[in-house]
Amino acid sequence: MGLKKDTKVSAEFNMSALTDIIFLLLIFFMLTSSAVIPNALNLRLPGKSNSQKELETKPYVVTIAEDGKYFVNQRRKYRNTGNRLG
Repeated sequence: MGLKKDTKVSAEFNMSALTDIIFLLLIFFMLTSSAVIPNALNLRLPGKSNSQKELETKPYVVTIAEDGKYFVNQRRKYRNTGNRLG
């Protein structure tokens, strides 16, 4: 007699236990996050002023000559003086 045993594994997954845990964690984190008081500084931020102050900005004009000389606002700059302009 050639009787075969059924050896198939069921692929079903019970999601009810997983959803219960997820909801419990969600409620836990919602309650604990509202109980925590943020440790921040109370700063007075500047408000809108009635006068519009315009900052005077001068544009930098950088020129590189054919012979490799650098000029900033028509004043010669040398390569070994650093990266600062002005």
